[in-house]
Amino acid sequence: MNSSPNSTENAGFLPTHLDLPFEDNIPHNFFDFVQARLLTNSVELWFKQKRATFKFLIGRDNYIYWGITTPPTLGAKAPDWFLVEHRPRLLDGIWRNSYVLWQERVIPTVIMEFISETPGGEWDTTPRTGKFWVYEQGIKAPHYIIWDPWNDKLAAFRLVQGRYQKAQANERGHYPIESLGLEYGLWHGKWNDEVRLWLRFWDDKGELLLDPDELSAQLQLRADQAELQARQAVNDKVQAEQDKRKAFDKLRELGIDPDKLP
Repeated sequence: MNSSPNSTENAGFLPTHLDLPFEDNIPHNFFDFVQARLLTNSVELWFKQKRATFKFLIGRDNYIYWGITTPPTLGAKAPDWFLVEHRPRLLDGIWRNSYVLWQERVIPTVIMEFISETPGGEWDTTPRTGKFWVYEQGIKAPHYIIWDPWNDKLAAFRLVQGRYQKAQANERGHYPIESLGLEYGLWHGKWNDEVRLWLRFWDDKGELLLDPDELSAQLQLRADQAELQARQAVNDKVQAEQDKRKAFDKLRELGIDPDKLP
């Protein structure tokens, strides 16, 4: 388990998610919401099916507090999407207002930013304020992803000796997240009634993680195919019986008793 860079034995005297602001009042476009929903739905379904006891937390446009500042939000960033391992959905039985590193003590495994039509500083390395700097030096997330859906460009980084380096794609063109048993990359196809490139997850064997609607459609297709095959088998059997009867009738016309044939 990764420990927070700001973890402290006196965390009880520091502000918690109940004390800190949790709304940034920054508007987001509709694509961000849809893209995040695809990632969340497919990941949640996969873990439910494959690793039912695994605890994880997904955030979307939620503050991650990494430093104590005045005002408080100067020490926070709200990524478009992030995932934390080994943390439950509820904290002490209630929903979080934000994710506070010195309270949670677990660093997010992956942080994603979706570039808006007007870039919003995803590459900013300004110390203590730029997103790139904060994710690298403040939060220290092992994986940082910048997805530009308007230009179909994906930038993948992983933390190596305290600095982000460009991640290396595997033979499938995906970027592994070993601790999750997943990999991510771009997928071209139809989702939410739109054909385009989407940022998606696969398992470490290259199997695409489906969302519930996709899984339902896949299962229905398999059921339809099985039914079609069963019907075809019945039809084939009926046709074979008809052909056999016709052949026997022909033999009888020729004076041959088919029942006495060897």
